[in-house]
Amino acid sequence: MEKKKFTYEEIAGYIRNASPVLENPEELTQNIMAQIKQTSKNKMKHKIICVTGLLSGVAACLLLCLLAYETIQLSEYYCIQDVKQISITDERMNFSKQEIKEMIREKVENKNRKERIYTLYSSYKQKNSSK
Repeated sequence: MEKKKFTYEEIAGYIRNASPVLENPEELTQNIMAQIKQTSKNKMKHKIICVTGLLSGVAACLLLCLLAYETIQLSEYYCIQDVKQISITDERMNFSKQEIKEMIREKVENKNRKERIYTLYSSYKQKNSSK
């Protein structure tokens, strides 16, 4: 264990005491500048993507608002049409009490006629079936 510690400290001391050696400082400078330019291009692409996303979101919101507006307008239109139809129906259904009594009496008479016809028919059928 002590031997490993000793070698570790030797290596760490060697690295600490070693000074960097630049073989080609101009090339290193050019590489650093190229990386800076590449980073600025990436930032520009990121800004374009953000602006495009923002504009797409605004366009989607506008379309949703337009859809909601059209839906509300159409529902109001149909409500108005229903109200007009109801008012027309109300005008047609505006009967006096006397007219309502007459209509009820006619319905009852028609029902009675149908019952009488059915009774006559069934009695006729029974007479013919007994022969």
